[in-house]
Amino acid sequence: MEEIDWFELLKWLLGVSAVVLSLWYTIRHFKIVRTIAYIERFNSPLILETRSKVEKWSRLPEEEKRKELEENETLYYQVNLVYNIMTEIAVSYRYRIINRKLTCELFDPIIPRWYEKIEPFISFNNERGVPHGYDLEVIMKAISKHGRKRIK
Repeated sequence: MEEIDWFELLKWLLGVSAVVLSLWYTIRHFKIVRTIAYIERFNSPLILETRSKVEKWSRLPEEEKRKELEENETLYYQVNLVYNIMTEIAVSYRYRIINRKLTCELFDPIIPRWYEKIEPFISFNNERGVPHGYDLEVIMKAISKHGRKRIK
């Protein structure tokens, strides 16, 4: 029976630990960078201009919002763009592609506010048989829960 070389075993364990730790930090860094990229994208000039138009639409009376979605294809796609970005964030959150805590911190006021603004768009599509909104509901609950923790 061969005797165990404790020094070699320790070197091997330290090497494996270094690899695991490096991998963990790399993944953590990627998630943080990805999360920051979403906030930068949400505040990019194109999206700011689109959000401005969607903001105006969101102030219309309910029946006018629906009419605008049906008749104004450009507006429909502008609202859809805002919806898609929020859904990308929500799906990334659900699959842990982005940093969950940082997402809640950065998007706490943003996603709930914009969800409220585009909720008529979500309902409009759901009524037409095009499911929308599930992932946003998941992240809304997470943000709400995170906000309650932060207040305590």
